[in-house]
Amino acid sequence: EEAFKAELVDILTAGRAHRHGRAMSKDDVIALVERVFEHGRARRREQELKAQQREQRDVQRLKRLWRTAADRAEKCLAKAEQQAKCDFARRRVAAESVRQKKREA
Repeated sequence: EEAFKAELVDILTAGRAHRHGRAMSKDDVIALVERVFEHGRARRREQELKAQQREQRDVQRLKRLWRTAADRAEKCLAKAEQQAKCDFARRRVAAESVRQKKREA
């Protein structure tokens, strides 16, 4: 990066970079190149931060979906267990009824 900056400064000063209609000094060119590079670094940091935040949001969303799915599975299991108990009780009552009729007959 430093070598590239130095080459850029040399090119701009040799080419007599102008700003507002007057030639820029070498110090002005160096300051301009530094600002451009700092702006690029700031943009990259900003993009990295946004990517991290997006990743964190995705992780939170997946955790929430996982919890929701687990809750639904639990409810479904509880409902199935309840249904099995009801079926068992219904069959027991029906069997008892059949036994009762056989005794009476």
